[in-house]
Amino acid sequence: MKVKKTAWVLFLGFSYLWTVPLTSPSYAAPKNSSTSEPVKLVYAVYNKGFHVLDLNAQYRLADWGYTGQVRLHTIGVFGFFVHIDTYTTASGRFLNDGSLQPVSYDSSGYSRGTLRHTVLGFDHNITSVKLITPPDDPDREKISSAEMQHTIDMLSGMALLLHKVQTQNTCNGVVTLFDGVRLTTMKATTQGNVQIPEDDRNEYTGQALECDFVGQQIKGFIKDSPNLEKLRQPQIGKAWFQPVGSYGKIPVRVEFHHPKLGYILAILQKE
Repeated sequence: MKVKKTAWVLFLGFSYLWTVPLTSPSYAAPKNSSTSEPVKLVYAVYNKGFHVLDLNAQYRLADWGYTGQVRLHTIGVFGFFVHIDTYTTASGRFLNDGSLQPVSYDSSGYSRGTLRHTVLGFDHNITSVKLITPPDDPDREKISSAEMQHTIDMLSGMALLLHKVQTQNTCNGVVTLFDGVRLTTMKATTQGNVQIPEDDRNEYTGQALECDFVGQQIKGFIKDSPNLEKLRQPQIGKAWFQPVGSYGKIPVRVEFHHPKLGYILAILQKE
């Protein structure tokens, strides 16, 4: 099972969902949409039917902005064969016009056979790479500063969508994501309240707000890659948001397809 790239793929899949722009609110924000205490979530991640990873997320959302951190790591017997343990933090501000300004992004840990570290900077709406180790593949396409204007990192995208769902009850929008080496466009569409698909692995059932999303990498390909045409294709997914405790609506189930890994599923675990 080819899963050494699952860490990035899972992040990207969540980002397809969690990176949409905000507009003027048309839905009353719940009283708990600004959280003083950190929200702590755990997702079980499945690939090829096996529980291969856990994603631990912790964040604070407030009217002024957000802070968040995510740890992604392999579990159980699978962890003896493929070791992934990454830790990512981000922070930013919500602006008066409904947009978002990332302030910091730092991702480090072990994946794809080595220790890795990426730090992004944000200045005048242009994202830049402050640090990337080990050095990126020299055969990868270069991305210009102009192309990185108005891009955001993955965790900022997560905060952006959570804020939008909890204040507007919608997820419609399009945006561009930069992860340090790749540019990906995302489009999310609200499908309304539907029944969560039946699945014995579900921790939450019943009605939920469904968001469909399409992500497509547009820059940052490795030249002469045998998977180039597959990676250029749009990748589709779905997520279901449901009120959970005092947290407001959060994704309780996320599923998406990747050209190399196939079907990937993440399910929110109950405490």
